Amino acid sequence: MTQTKLLLVDDEEGIRKVLNISLQDIGYRVFLAKDGSEALELFRKEEPAIVLTDIKMPGMDGVELLRRVKRERPDTEVIMLTGHGDMDLVVKSLKYEATYFITKPVDNVIMEAALERAEKQIDSRRKRETRIAQLEHMLAEAMNGVEPESPPPSAASRIVREVGRLALRLKISLLAMDQAIAEGNIRNMPVIYTALQEIFERMNVLAKKG
Repeated sequence: MTQTKLLLVDDEEGIRKVLNISLQDIGYRVFLAKDGSEALELFRKEEPAIVLTDIKMPGMDGVELLRRVKRERPDTEVIMLTGHGDMDLVVKSLKYEATYFITKPVDNVIMEAALERAEKQIDSRRKRETRIAQLEHMLAEAMNGVEPESPPPSAASRIVREVGRLALRLKISLLAMDQAIAEGNIRNMPVIYTALQEIFERMNVLAKKG
């Protein structure tokens, strides 16, 4: 089974060593960075699914690292390690959609709960992406489908077949639209809108024939 990649960022070497052992023990492939700049380089090279970073560090702090990570790969789960008195940084982190916050000193039980939450979000997103891909494939097939060779059908049977095909396209298009709305994914909306427009125009033609 492929290990999930995790990038651990903390300017304190002792904390990096202790957390690295704990993270490897629960099955993560861990990459270590001592500051935000080094972390960003590793992030671009290794593309970890999860980033676990201290919120307050010299130079590029955890909030700035979070902002850049989310800008480059929005699906990355970023867990922030915070200390007492970091509330202003916590508020900023919320703006950039941090996954979870863990207060130092780190409790392994709490850390594992945060990682479990991140893993669930990753798994849920993968399932949604797979479902969207399936819907897009089904929609493309329905829009470009070709009838198998058969004896010339009557006018009535041709209309019945086309209505059935249009009904399938309509169902798939509406499912795709629901999924896009749920995901906040407007990129696919023009394609879905065009498909719906074609379906309704064709239905109007069939209604006039009837």
